Amino acid sequence: SQETLEKVNRIMVTDNGREVAYMHCVGEYPTAPEHSNLSRIDELARMFPRARIGISTHESPSCDSVIPFAVAKGCTIIEKHVDVSGGPSKMNAYSCTPEDFERMLESVKFVEAAVNGRPDIESETAQLKQLKRGIYASYKIAKGDPIYEADVYLAMPCQP
Repeated sequence: SQETLEKVNRIMVTDNGREVAYMHCVGEYPTAPEHSNLSRIDELARMFPRARIGISTHESPSCDSVIPFAVAKGCTIIEKHVDVSGGPSKMNAYSCTPEDFERMLESVKFVEAAVNGRPDIESETAQLKQLKRGIYASYKIAKGDPIYEADVYLAMPCQP
């Protein structure tokens, strides 16, 4: 409950100056992606701004992982069950293989780059100049003459 988490935070952080992390986890094995409640990550971050927030997931290896989305929401700790047996035993319904985990980490790197990346200002400025539109008169308009839509045209790139 929120009350319990706040009590733990007061004892551990406020009263004793310790660093803590809160892990968002849904105790459903496997967890359907639509049951992941990733909005809880935002709630934990608001409740405990000095704490690290993580995620522990139990989605089926046949589903895409919600971990990249959790990272985009600010999670800095990941916990995931990985089956490394490689033997004839059947893997459970909520663990992934090391290969699945590597693919998920590649998705995390992609999401982190998209979230944290910044545009190349020089390149962006140059491209925007090329895309700049101009509005031009179709003929010489005298001062005070009314201007109608048919009297003008738009051009891209801008003309001299």
